[in-house]
Amino acid sequence: MINCYFSTIKDTLIIEEEYALKEKIHPSLIQHGVRLFALPQTANVKQASTLMAIEDVGCVLVMHKGKLVGVFTERDLIKRAVAKGINMDTTSLKEVMTANPVTIDPDKTASDAINLMESNQFRHLPVVRDSGEILAVLSIKDLYGHMHRQLEIGINQRESFIFGNAYGIAC
Repeated sequence: MINCYFSTIKDTLIIEEEYALKEKIHPSLIQHGVRLFALPQTANVKQASTLMAIEDVGCVLVMHKGKLVGVFTERDLIKRAVAKGINMDTTSLKEVMTANPVTIDPDKTASDAINLMESNQFRHLPVVRDSGEILAVLSIKDLYGHMHRQLEIGINQRESFIFGNAYGIAC
């Protein structure tokens, strides 16, 4: 969002921007009714892969006694299962998951999430409260979409401010 106003001191236009990357993850990036997909660590790779395919998701949370103990991602499937030729019916998620996943607090910013993903080289980041409550799983695709929408809004607001409200509308 862009706030524009004229300075009463210098008669110059000052533009303040709230960048999309500075917004808190919750609620700006987490929508209500988010569906989380989780399996116990004893579930097998085939069950997880089937769930991911049916639900069109890139990862499932791996749980043990109500706590997050890992994530199983498309990358885990390729590198730790398919490439190694394991038996997907008998191999448990515990054997191939990314254990003790890095998580992010919902009060952190989109920038924090991107930095974590980049520095740790992963594409899925669970959003977890201090209490252990899992709110969502952010993907790099979610962050890209959020940033793209915010940039479009900023561009439209600038064009409207500079050229007037009818800029870009065909007559």
